[in-house]
Amino acid sequence: ESLEVEAVQATLAVAELESALEKIDRETTQRLGAALTRLQEAFGRHVRQLFGNDGRGGIEVEHEGARPVGLRIRLQPPGKQTQSLHLLSVGERTMGALAFLFALMGDEQNGGGLPVAVLDEVDAPLDAANIRRFCGFVNRLAEAGTQFILITHQKATFEVADTLWGVTTEQGVSRVFSIRREDQVQERL
Repeated sequence: ESLEVEAVQATLAVAELESALEKIDRETTQRLGAALTRLQEAFGRHVRQLFGNDGRGGIEVEHEGARPVGLRIRLQPPGKQTQSLHLLSVGERTMGALAFLFALMGDEQNGGGLPVAVLDEVDAPLDAANIRRFCGFVNRLAEAGTQFILITHQKATFEVADTLWGVTTEQGVSRVFSIRREDQVQERL
């Protein structure tokens, strides 16, 4: 009798665990689907911001059965018909990577997004037109609340900064300096 009771209890425990696993699987699949939809929308928006309104980008989700198992990124700068990301210039791939990175970090339009971003020489492979679009992109994200630390040698990128820190060498001695934009100081007073 005690073995029969234990067998019934074990059967009930297994059924309860299977039910809990199904519930967790359904909720996880639902949340992942919603997150992937947000990622796809944010990526497309960031691509248009970085490449202009004619830029196209998308993320295709690869599935194995009902489960997502991978992502395929499509990126089409204006005026190009790309079949592979390898055929894009380094600057175009950089812009695409920035769009993907910031799409992964959350939705700045709904109060989410990245609070602080440190970008080291990401603008180095960009030409003048792409640097202008990159700077506009940084400005939009900064207005949405992201604080940026940009490490750069590009003078055009300096223009988006509220404060500059630099190192100069005079007669073999390094000196650190900082410059704060006056218009920013005046606006805050």
